[in-house]
Amino acid sequence: MESMKPGDQVEKYRIISRLGEGGMGEVFLAEHTAIGRNVAIKILRPEVASQNEAVSRFVQEARSVNRIGHEHIVEVTDFGTTPTGAAFFVMELLVGESLGQRLLRERPWPQRRACNVAMQIAAMNPVSVSKD
Repeated sequence: MESMKPGDQVEKYRIISRLGEGGMGEVFLAEHTAIGRNVAIKILRPEVASQNEAVSRFVQEARSVNRIGHEHIVEVTDFGTTPTGAAFFVMELLVGESLGQRLLRERPWPQRRACNVAMQIAAMNPVSVSKD
Protein backbone atom coordinates (compact mmCIF):
# COMPACT_ATOMS: atom_id res chain seq x y z
CA MET A 1 0.00 0.00 0.00
CA GLU A 2 1.38 3.44 -0.85
CA SER A 3 1.87 6.41 1.42
CA MET A 4 -0.41 9.45 1.58
CA LYS A 5 0.29 12.13 -1.01
CA PRO A 6 -0.52 15.86 -1.31
CA GLY A 7 -4.22 16.40 -1.87
CA ASP A 8 -5.31 13.17 -0.15
CA GLN A 9 -8.10 13.61 2.38
CA VAL A 10 -8.02 12.14 5.90
CA GLU A 11 -11.41 12.87 7.43
CA LYS A 12 -11.53 16.69 7.71
CA TYR A 13 -7.80 17.13 6.93
CA ARG A 14 -6.16 17.62 3.52
CA ILE A 15 -2.57 16.37 3.19
CA ILE A 16 -0.15 19.10 2.06
CA SER A 17 3.26 17.42 2.32
CA ARG A 18 5.28 14.79 4.15
CA LEU A 19 7.29 16.09 7.12
CA GLY A 20 9.09 12.95 8.23
CA GLU A 21 8.93 9.30 9.14
CA GLY A 22 9.73 6.90 11.91
CA GLY A 23 9.60 3.20 12.57
CA MET A 24 5.83 2.95 12.95
CA GLY A 25 4.50 5.90 11.01
CA GLU A 26 4.83 8.96 8.85
CA VAL A 27 4.11 12.57 9.78
CA PHE A 28 2.41 14.92 7.34
CA LEU A 29 1.65 18.61 7.18
CA ALA A 30 -2.11 18.90 6.69
CA GLU A 31 -4.81 21.54 6.71
CA HIS A 32 -8.11 21.35 8.58
CA THR A 33 -10.40 21.98 5.60
CA ALA A 34 -13.16 23.77 7.53
CA ILE A 35 -11.05 26.26 9.50
CA GLY A 36 -7.83 26.40 7.49
CA ARG A 37 -5.56 25.53 10.43
CA ASN A 38 -2.33 23.71 9.63
CA VAL A 39 -1.62 20.63 11.75
CA ALA A 40 0.73 17.66 11.84
CA ILE A 41 -0.82 14.23 11.30
CA LYS A 42 0.99 11.06 12.31
CA ILE A 43 -0.32 8.07 10.36
CA LEU A 44 0.52 4.48 11.14
CA ARG A 45 2.40 2.82 8.27
CA PRO A 46 0.18 0.61 6.11
CA GLU A 47 2.44 -2.41 6.65
CA VAL A 48 1.92 -2.26 10.44
CA ALA A 49 -1.69 -1.00 10.49
CA SER A 50 -3.00 -4.59 10.63
CA GLN A 51 -0.78 -5.58 13.58
CA ASN A 52 -2.84 -5.31 16.78
CA GLU A 53 0.21 -4.72 18.99
CA ALA A 54 1.46 -1.88 16.77
CA VAL A 55 -1.96 -0.22 16.70
CA SER A 56 -2.22 -0.57 20.47
CA ARG A 57 1.21 1.07 20.97
CA PHE A 58 0.24 3.85 18.55
CA VAL A 59 -2.98 4.59 20.45
CA GLN A 60 -1.05 4.47 23.74
CA GLU A 61 1.42 7.04 22.38
CA ALA A 62 -1.42 9.47 21.65
CA ARG A 63 -2.97 8.92 25.10
CA SER A 64 0.36 9.27 26.89
CA VAL A 65 1.16 12.57 25.20
CA ASN A 66 -2.16 14.03 26.36
CA ARG A 67 -1.82 12.70 29.90
CA ILE A 68 1.53 14.43 30.35
CA GLY A 69 0.08 17.82 29.41
CA HIS A 70 3.33 19.79 29.49
CA GLU A 71 4.22 22.98 27.63
CA HIS A 72 7.26 21.27 26.08
CA ILE A 73 5.28 18.34 24.68
CA VAL A 74 3.15 18.56 21.55
CA GLU A 75 -0.64 18.43 22.06
CA VAL A 76 -2.69 15.71 20.35
CA THR A 77 -6.06 17.14 19.24
CA ASP A 78 -7.76 14.39 17.22
CA PHE A 79 -7.64 10.67 16.48
CA GLY A 80 -9.18 8.47 13.78
CA THR A 81 -8.59 6.12 10.87
CA THR A 82 -7.72 6.82 7.24
CA PRO A 83 -9.91 5.61 4.37
CA THR A 84 -7.60 2.57 4.14
CA GLY A 85 -8.04 1.78 7.85
CA ALA A 86 -4.71 3.05 9.23
CA ALA A 87 -4.85 4.76 12.62
CA PHE A 88 -3.79 8.41 12.81
CA PHE A 89 -3.58 11.21 15.32
CA VAL A 90 -3.49 14.95 14.80
CA MET A 91 -1.04 17.20 16.64
CA GLU A 92 -0.41 20.89 16.85
CA LEU A 93 2.11 21.93 14.22
CA LEU A 94 5.40 23.08 15.72
CA VAL A 95 7.96 24.87 13.59
CA GLY A 96 11.61 24.69 14.55
CA GLU A 97 14.26 22.10 15.18
CA SER A 98 14.51 19.13 17.47
CA LEU A 99 16.85 18.98 20.44
CA GLY A 100 18.97 16.50 18.49
CA GLN A 101 19.26 18.89 15.55
CA ARG A 102 20.22 21.74 17.88
CA LEU A 103 22.89 19.63 19.56
CA LEU A 104 24.40 18.75 16.20
CA ARG A 105 24.34 22.38 15.05
CA GLU A 106 25.69 23.99 18.23
CA ARG A 107 28.62 22.22 19.82
CA PRO A 108 29.76 22.37 22.51
CA TRP A 109 26.92 23.72 24.62
CA PRO A 110 27.70 26.08 27.48
CA GLN A 111 27.19 24.36 30.82
CA ARG A 112 24.41 26.79 31.82
CA ARG A 113 22.36 26.00 28.68
CA ALA A 114 22.88 22.24 29.07
CA CYS A 115 21.74 22.39 32.71
CA ASN A 116 18.70 24.49 31.77
CA VAL A 117 17.60 21.97 29.13
CA ALA A 118 18.28 19.03 31.47
CA MET A 119 16.12 20.64 34.18
CA GLN A 120 13.27 21.14 31.68
CA ILE A 121 13.46 17.49 30.64
CA ALA A 122 13.53 16.33 34.26
CA ALA A 123 10.49 18.50 35.07
CA MET A 124 8.44 16.71 32.39
CA ASN A 125 8.63 13.35 34.12
CA PRO A 126 9.14 13.70 37.86
CA VAL A 127 10.62 10.62 39.46
CA SER A 128 10.10 9.70 43.08
CA VAL A 129 13.28 8.81 44.91
CA SER A 130 13.17 6.38 47.80
CA LYS A 131 15.27 6.97 50.92
CA ASP A 132 16.53 3.38 51.00
